[in-house]
Formats: sequence, C-alpha cells, structure tokens
Amino acid sequence: SCSGAASRGSGGPRSSRWERVAADPTPFLGLGLCSSGWLESSIDALIEAERRCVFEGDELVHNDIYSGNVGFTSRGAVLVDWGAAVRGSRWIDSAFAVLSVRVEGGTRPGLEIPGEAALAAALAGHFAAEAPAPLPDWAEPGSTLREDMAGDLAHALRWAAELLDLPPVNCSASPADLG
Repeated sequence: SCSGAASRGSGGPRSSRWERVAADPTPFLGLGLCSSGWLESSIDALIEAERRCVFEGDELVHNDIYSGNVGFTSRGAVLVDWGAAVRGSRWIDSAFAVLSVRVEGGTRPGLEIPGEAALAAALAGHFAAEAPAPLPDWAEPGSTLREDMAGDLAHALRWAAELLDLPPVNCSASPADLG
C-alpha cells in the first residue's frame, strides 16, 4: 500500500519529504537502497523536483492505487479501499498506477503524465520518509507495510532518477535481503 502521497487538509504548505530525508538521512540509508554518495549527489535535484509537483486540484483522488486495490468485474476494473482519498490532481493517481506497473514488472501503458518527473520524485520522497518509520498503531502484527513501501521505493527511486537524469541508483541490497 502506498497511500498518503497527497496531503489532506486545507491546501496549506506541504512538508517536503526529501528535505526531511536530507535533514536525517540515516533511516533512509539504512534501507540499503542507495549509497550515501548517490543520495548526496542527487538530493538537491530530488528536493527541487518534489517542489514542482502539483498536488492541488478539485478532482477526487484515490491516493492509493496499486494492484491490491483494483478489482475486476464483468463490467471492468473497480477501485476499492477509498480510505486515503483526497481532493487534488488526478495525475497523482496516474503516477501511482505507473509505479504499480513498474513494481509488478508490467509494461507501461502509453500514457503521458504532465509533470511526471516531479510526481516520481514526490512518490519516491513519500516512500523514502515512510518506509524506514515504525509501523503505525493501526497495522496488524506481522504487517509487511514497511517492507512493501521499501520495495515501492526501490522502483520509485529508479523512475525518478531516469526522469531527472540522475546517476543510476546504486542499490547495495534489495529490500528482501534486509530481513
């Protein structure tokens, strides 16, 4: 699950997740998804791209699109689990869908997403800040939420790096290797 990239609330200033990571990179680096050198050389571009991301809008945004929240009926696909829904830019859901396709190893549809690099950086920042955090109180014992987020982060980092012309992400370990 990857909910929460778009902020809820009155549309006031949004906290930069990449700035939080820059202020204390140890938890993020502890995931083993990139080297400190890669982060140091890339952080300014990630922060700048995240700042360009447009979250505001008047559309209903599911805010947690991934394969586990898509059901199929005889009439077509149906999105379930609307607990993270907000008003915002519809492109947030498109970015989550593209990330999910990347995570699942699928072929990306020919969809042009305005501001895609900024959205990729923002999703990567969301996971970079959240994946190393303790499980929330509502999570079931044995939940793989944070491990799943680290897996999403690995794909989101590569996606953002590709679109921002950053050096390739040098993964030192896969999330599964981190136990």
